Amino acid sequence: MSGLAKATRAIGWLLATLLTCVIMTKGASAAQPTSLRPDTDIHAVCALSPRQCLIHIEQLLRLEPNESRRWFQYKNYQLDALFELERLEQLATELKPWIARDDIPLKFKISVLIYTAKTLPASDKDIANQYMRNAIELLEQVSEVNRNPMIVVQIANSLNQQKEYQRGYDMLLPLVAKYENRHMPRFQSELFGNLGHFAYRLNKLDEHVDYRLSALKWARLTGNDSQVAITLYNVARAYQMAEDYPMALDFLLQTEQLGKFGDNDHTLINFRRAEIALAQGQLVEAERYYGKVEQVKGSTHYQDLFTQFESALTQAKNTSQSAE
Repeated sequence: MSGLAKATRAIGWLLATLLTCVIMTKGASAAQPTSLRPDTDIHAVCALSPRQCLIHIEQLLRLEPNESRRWFQYKNYQLDALFELERLEQLATELKPWIARDDIPLKFKISVLIYTAKTLPASDKDIANQYMRNAIELLEQVSEVNRNPMIVVQIANSLNQQKEYQRGYDMLLPLVAKYENRHMPRFQSELFGNLGHFAYRLNKLDEHVDYRLSALKWARLTGNDSQVAITLYNVARAYQMAEDYPMALDFLLQTEQLGKFGDNDHTLINFRRAEIALAQGQLVEAERYYGKVEQVKGSTHYQDLFTQFESALTQAKNTSQSAE
């Protein structure tokens, strides 16, 4: 056999081998898609990371029969993750087809009512309040037959949305002693987090800090870095409201270093730093931090805060210049 023939044959063998490898690789990939997880895994994934949850859920929703029991369970995870990541415009789009339907599972219906109430614009306040009242009624019905304390926390959280702060506070307070010796990290973190909301609204600022710190202690035990980041930020805000600015700045730095706060993390952290600087009369620092603030995605609430801050900063600068 000539050298040319041998070379041609070798090249042909090499190409055939490569083609076989490609086919086998594609076959293996098709048989074992890396993005799919066993059903038992998706609960853990969604509990630990809302971003990873969304990646897996979208594929699982496509594979599961539409509107099956498990499909609704996956859909609920999707709503939770979107809310936790503050992707409110996308969440509102996902909610819209379901709000008028009563032929859906009760747990999913409650989630739709609550999240719709929380994402409606301020101009639809009356409609939002009605949705939240409907959710509370359904939760109270469930609570009568299901003694899961997390349902009580859900009811209280809805009462916070309704501005029924004392009622929500009184509802949650007995659970602190009742479950004091129970190792239930997620529940305890939610319990103390919601008590923190109510303590702030009721002007119990010392309690507010204590509850936020307790929520952080339990959040660390959940293994959910996103939840830890949110709780760190809430501790920072509690110290800010109590005018303990060094502690507030320290916890903002911890939130930033964790890097799991959400899509708007740097914007909100720098905005709070700007607020703290302004509160201490550090106008140059306030302006510097505010210069790092970008538009918050999917929220008019923060745009209103930014407008108020700009007005306060301008007034402070004018007063400072007049004094000079």
